[in-house]
Amino acid sequence: MAEAPDDSYSENEEEDDDDDDDEEREYNAEDEEEYTHMGFRWFFQQIQGEELEGDALEYEEEQKEEKEFFEENDQMSEEANRKINNVMLGLKQINTISYEELLKAFIHASINKIDVNHEAEEAFQKVYGTINSISERNWG
Repeated sequence: MAEAPDDSYSENEEEDDDDDDDEEREYNAEDEEEYTHMGFRWFFQQIQGEELEGDALEYEEEQKEEKEFFEENDQMSEEANRKINNVMLGLKQINTISYEELLKAFIHASINKIDVNHEAEEAFQKVYGTINSISERNWG
């Protein structure tokens, strides 16, 4: 009769895994605590007008990049709004697309649960072509 395999190896392995988990948890807790304290130290240094912990030049660089990011984002939003307003003005002036066609086009392009039908596809093609044509012109 075959002998059962020795389980002593797997028991020791489980103990080793438990030790690794404990060390990892301790390490993560220390990192998290340091990260939290770093924020508080920075905050109080900022309030008290002290030189900020770490590289002040790096901090200024990050602030500059963040400011540039938000300025660029604002410019992109303004440009998108300008283009949308231009298309809306063009749609109002030519008045060739009905709300029903817009809805059918939206459903055709956006909602996968509704079976595609020929009417919705035609509405989508009309709306897409019209908006594409309008966006090429300036209606302002």
